[in-house]
Amino acid sequence: MSRICSILSQGVVFILIAVSAIAQDEQPVTGFMVSQDMDHYADFARTGLMANRNYNYALGITLFGEEMNSSYLGLPYVRAAIDNFIITPFLEETGFRLDKKKHAFSFLVTGYTASFISDITDSYLFERTQGYTFANDRPFSSFTGFRSSRRLEGNKLYSKSARQVYIAVNSSFSFGIAGSGIVDKIQRFYYSRDAFGTSRPEPTIWKRDQSKDYPTGEVMPTGIPLPLYSLSSDIVLARFLRLFQFQFRPEINLGYYTNLGVGFDFGKRMKGDKFLDVIGYTDASRVPVMSVAKKNVALTFLVGGTARLVLYNAHLSGVQDWSDRNFLAFGDIRKVVMEGYVGGKLQLLRRLEFMAAVNVRTAEFNNPQHAYHFWATATMKVILNPF
Repeated sequence: MSRICSILSQGVVFILIAVSAIAQDEQPVTGFMVSQDMDHYADFARTGLMANRNYNYALGITLFGEEMNSSYLGLPYVRAAIDNFIITPFLEETGFRLDKKKHAFSFLVTGYTASFISDITDSYLFERTQGYTFANDRPFSSFTGFRSSRRLEGNKLYSKSARQVYIAVNSSFSFGIAGSGIVDKIQRFYYSRDAFGTSRPEPTIWKRDQSKDYPTGEVMPTGIPLPLYSLSSDIVLARFLRLFQFQFRPEINLGYYTNLGVGFDFGKRMKGDKFLDVIGYTDASRVPVMSVAKKNVALTFLVGGTARLVLYNAHLSGVQDWSDRNFLAFGDIRKVVMEGYVGGKLQLLRRLEFMAAVNVRTAEFNNPQHAYHFWATATMKVILNPF
């Protein structure tokens, strides 16, 4: 009888372990996210050095879940091929122990402008009498495309110290085109309606007009392909009071924005989550994350920063001399760029999530009209199938 009870108890333990393992599997569709970046979101703090209006814009629509890794979507196939060549052998050699896989697929639009988006406003006409010219300012540029991303969450156990370090590895592949004209239309929609409180003029310079004696239009011709592969890691270095933690974040981007970065994130994590959430601006190089708290109301806040060594930025340099567009040469681009953010997140009933962040970036080229770029991000997530 005791032997039968022992066998039954072992069977129950085995089932519980199996169920626990299955619970770690990603569901087909876990939720979706909509994020938007606009400089006027940060007007409440726009004083002194931050007084510039740089008209940054970004829109991200993201779906989460295992189905977002389908090769039928195209980009996941390319991303997986690169991952298997770069990441998989490295993780196997380092003894990385996988806990969770998370996938996402996004539609992205990003746009950057000069210090003025209209050449008929009084402020522009005055600055022109003072020597301002678009030829010395940041060129107009945009990206419209899709991104496939994967996040591996796990840990590594160091045998000598018996210390367990939580590590997340993020990879993504983005592909899109320049010059779609979408950002121009979106800015016209927002800036022509005072109800949105933008206090911005309607843009008049996104389209190229060669009859004018100064550069107009985007830095890259319409349809230029823009690929980007991004790889980063979140490494938990320290935890405080069981609520706060400090993460180290190395990253590399290869493609239309090529750079090496070193960053950090510090803040309060949600109960039941081993990592801080990804809060900050919308960009092809930043992998979004779907995470669910273990209670119905969860609040977190973060601060972080990144230092980048920039080798190439198509939004500034375009295709160089292959086009007659106005661009910034390699020597005019600042090789070290600093970024920072502060933000927070509120998750309700493990189903709905709101995030907001204020972002700042130092000048990306020499002799800028303004020393800083300053904007904010608003995000909403809907969690369909918590895992």
